[in-house]
Amino acid sequence: MRKWTLLLLFSISCITITAQRSKGDITLYPRLGYNISKYSKQIPVQLEYEPSKLTKSKFKSGYTIGAELHKQITEKTGASIGLLYSTEGSKLADYTIESEAKKWDIKDFSSQLHYLQLPIMATIDIMKWQNASISFDFGIQIGYLLKGKNKNTTEVYNKNGNTWVPDNEGSRKSSGTTTEVYKRTNLSIPIGFSYEYNKFSLDLRYNIGLTKVYNYIDANICNRNWVLTIGYGIAL
Repeated sequence: MRKWTLLLLFSISCITITAQRSKGDITLYPRLGYNISKYSKQIPVQLEYEPSKLTKSKFKSGYTIGAELHKQITEKTGASIGLLYSTEGSKLADYTIESEAKKWDIKDFSSQLHYLQLPIMATIDIMKWQNASISFDFGIQIGYLLKGKNKNTTEVYNKNGNTWVPDNEGSRKSSGTTTEVYKRTNLSIPIGFSYEYNKFSLDLRYNIGLTKVYNYIDANICNRNWVLTIGYGIAL
């Protein structure tokens, strides 16, 4: 049994040695994937004359598409730069805003932020086989907001004595472009792992936002984003 174990370990080590990428290799990876995102903190909501109240942010789904260019610098390390289109944003938990005579129930709120992202990554190969490898990736990502959109359902109630009466005319579903509400530029730190088999690459990243999302909210609310993409390597 011990001989078989030693033989297996020796075989794996040989495969690892012969499977290492060549220094100087340049590969283009078109990528397509799925992401989930939300804000880092609770969002303040209130009427102008009321004290602030907070509502929780929740994950929303989106997609990512683009390409990255990777160069192998040494046998185990490399660097990449990419250009990705990504739909991000957040959902909010339902909340209520109330005055003495009127009440608004805000439901199904979501923001959709359309970003052009420029990730600059360092890659470290941590495991290699004959046709596969696993690497740890980290870097910095610069984002530019192309468009912001919000949508929600508002249910309005008027107070009649001690009873809230639905205002069907005032209640509505609404959506619209709200780009001016959000910061145009966004900075984040992406960290994650990628698995490559033959020419296919599966990449998982977590993007930690460093800059504020909103223009008009003082709280340091940033983006948080998980991204899973699949790519195909084209040697250049």
